[in-house]
Amino acid sequence: MRYTEAEVVNIIAQEVDASASAWNSGIEGQREAAFKSYYLQSPARPDNNRSGYVSGDTFDTVETIKSRIRRTFAQSRRVIRFDNDAATDYVYSLFYDENKGSKLINDALHDALLSKLAVFKRYWKSEIVKEYEIFEGPTEQLHVLLMSDEIEVSEIQEQRAETVQVEIPGGVGEMQQEIVRAELVRSVDKSRLAVEVIPPEAFYMDGTATEVDDIRFIAEKYERSRSDLIKDGYDPEIVMSAGYDESEDRSGTEIARASVDQSW
Repeated sequence: MRYTEAEVVNIIAQEVDASASAWNSGIEGQREAAFKSYYLQSPARPDNNRSGYVSGDTFDTVETIKSRIRRTFAQSRRVIRFDNDAATDYVYSLFYDENKGSKLINDALHDALLSKLAVFKRYWKSEIVKEYEIFEGPTEQLHVLLMSDEIEVSEIQEQRAETVQVEIPGGVGEMQQEIVRAELVRSVDKSRLAVEVIPPEAFYMDGTATEVDDIRFIAEKYERSRSDLIKDGYDPEIVMSAGYDESEDRSGTEIARASVDQSW
């Protein structure tokens, strides 16, 4: 059975609504309360002359547990090992060095303790980086460089003829050689496996699933600028005509987190 584009959009919207309702009805209020208690925003300070003391027990408890578990997953402990030592070193370098694994673990523990859920996202991040360099030399050498698909000329800054000495039968002679100075741009592929921790309130999952293998729908909510969407290949006309959906208001957890926690 083939679905139209409108039908696909409608199905996704229904799944998102169902997933959000399943989570929000259960723990949304608890998450919001936990954030406010952790950041000493709850209970509200009284307006009268009574004491304005706010207990920091939630903060102390969360930070103590985080500290203990972080030691378990310290990079030097190698809690996960492969039969091949080189593979172990590679995976640890990929997670801890390239993806700042210590921070990921800290953020995940923070979410698990306050939001009752930690979500790791693993994906292949395609990234082409433009690197600029100056070339100055014979035109022939430039032509050789340009045979690579990764290099192209950004700007010709100067061209001139120089007299150079060359060996010829019976001695040394002179010849004219064309010299060029140019700015080159090299496209360097820095694509890699990326790991991120995403806010639990931005994660949608089939609310009826009881096992990982049973999940039939997952989604992540995040904001993208119009320029980013166009860069990703979406129709510019549609992107520029689209407005902000006022119905997509932030949850209480999002508001509580954003008011004090700028890590996301």
